[in-house]
Amino acid sequence: MCTILEIGNPFIDRFANIDSSFVESQKLIEGDIVSTENGSDVEASWAAAGKTKDDPHWTLGGSGCNVIKTLAHLGNRCAIIGKIGPDGDEVEERLKRIGVAPFLSRGTQPTGIVNCFVDRSNKTSVRTGHAHLAVTREFTEKDVLPEYFQGIKHLDAEGWSVCFGKVLETSIAYAKDQHASISLDFASEGLVKNLRTRFEENVGKVDYLFGNAAEMMEFTHAESIEEAPLYFKKSQLVVLTNGKNGCWVKDKDSEDAVHYDAIPVPDDQVVDTTGAGDFFKGGFLDAALKGKSVARCVKEGAFAASLVIQHQGAELPEEHWRELAEFANKI
Repeated sequence: MCTILEIGNPFIDRFANIDSSFVESQKLIEGDIVSTENGSDVEASWAAAGKTKDDPHWTLGGSGCNVIKTLAHLGNRCAIIGKIGPDGDEVEERLKRIGVAPFLSRGTQPTGIVNCFVDRSNKTSVRTGHAHLAVTREFTEKDVLPEYFQGIKHLDAEGWSVCFGKVLETSIAYAKDQHASISLDFASEGLVKNLRTRFEENVGKVDYLFGNAAEMMEFTHAESIEEAPLYFKKSQLVVLTNGKNGCWVKDKDSEDAVHYDAIPVPDDQVVDTTGAGDFFKGGFLDAALKGKSVARCVKEGAFAASLVIQHQGAELPEEHWRELAEFANKI
């Protein structure tokens, strides 16, 4: 039986280093993800980066998948609900190998793919994404079964879940039936702009809310970054991340947001920022669900983020997963 359940479609993340002119030439948005329903579009951008379709090197991705990977490596009993294609056997196997139960239904289209283009000429090695949503477009509340929620203590929902029918609302209702705590993130600035109403309908139902500075400012229209976390319910814990500038956290029942520093990583050691926010969220939640203070939650999240940006993709070598677990046990 799992204690932490994730709502989030797994993706196949594949990586290419590009130069500063590539993003504009492909009509992408630097530092954000552009999605398409046409698989030929992502294959075209992949080819433009000098890659072939049958490149075997990929990592298990998707925002929710990155969070639950982190939580599983930190010793939690985890599961994930989502949709994969007929080609998804290896996705399931990779999840099982790290101890995540895959409650994944199969659709007719291929498993989703994200081209992660990394500009190494940029000092922060910013990642720009081009995603083929593929089978995720078939994900609906019918794939969310009540038995998946039996005995859970916490539900984490990636922000992208607002895109798929009533998946988010159904999941929240089942989690509340179990008296489980709930966390949600804003996913992307563009998603907040396009689906504001869906977020407005659901953010008040959760216990933990995460978003980066751009997402939080877009949702709240606050006058300053430090004020944005104060726009939510007093009973909620709200985290606004701001990259190397650290984060602002409004604790539950607090009327103030407190700033915490990031763990500095030298520019020449930053390889790829893919998954930094997801790993931060996973580390933060691991500590929070174990009853640790906000300061310790931030330390664990920041340490996880500092590790992942020194590697390509939202993945760590086994020795660094152990390093993260040892750090979490000490704080």
